[in-house]
Amino acid sequence: ADKKTSEHPALYAVPSKPRTFKKVWMVVSGIAAVLLVFMLLWSSPFSKNKLPHQGVLSVSGAAQRPDSVSKLKLPDGTIVFLNVGSHIEYGSDFDQEQRLVTLTGEAYFDVAHNPRKPFLVQTSKATIRVLGTKFNVKNYSDELWEATLLQGKIEMYLNENPKQKLQLEPAQKVSLLPVESVSGEGTAQKNKVSISKIKTLDDDVAETSWMSDKLVFVDKPLGQIAKDLERTFGITVHFKSPAVQDFRYTGSFDRDNLPQLLE
Repeated sequence: ADKKTSEHPALYAVPSKPRTFKKVWMVVSGIAAVLLVFMLLWSSPFSKNKLPHQGVLSVSGAAQRPDSVSKLKLPDGTIVFLNVGSHIEYGSDFDQEQRLVTLTGEAYFDVAHNPRKPFLVQTSKATIRVLGTKFNVKNYSDELWEATLLQGKIEMYLNENPKQKLQLEPAQKVSLLPVESVSGEGTAQKNKVSISKIKTLDDDVAETSWMSDKLVFVDKPLGQIAKDLERTFGITVHFKSPAVQDFRYTGSFDRDNLPQLLE
């Protein structure tokens, strides 16, 4: 008896004298209740990727599946696809007066239409406002910032100049090119806005090909392609000659075949 109680401390509190059926039933019911609560918490969606943390609900597809694309459904019905190494965050007040998410990395949004509650995507360089549309945002710290509109209409502004707003039409893409400006206070980095048409190859949209586990490049500099390869495959690309970074390539590849792509 002493050996069993030492292996199972929970049994140590049970007196050795006989118990009535009522007391034994109360103990069994209590244990069952604890197990039930534990199972409910474990199966709850908030127990995995939506745990409250300092008033913020964080959803991270990269933390769960770092090698693949993750699909999420927000409380308002908006569908979000997260690329590798990406995550979004939204507050506990999401979908009350507005729908605000913060994006790090790359994501495709299929926004649920609600004209009374605008949907805002906040990134490190710009903020996008929509009512109901489909668009892609690329916001990696070491890559070119891009927003691609496939359907509907979006309005955006640079965080450094919120008063100057820009609207995109379907099949348009906006890129932010970092430039240095010199003033009396020294040198500062700003962003130059460039608008272009989206690029396709055999009906594949280059900017959203990652959702189909593809890598599609259309007249893309090798330096930018290297960034895609590093993030997608977890490798490091070194250039023996800096000049080749400006060579441009076009092609479509499966994202699970790195040797073929390098060849």
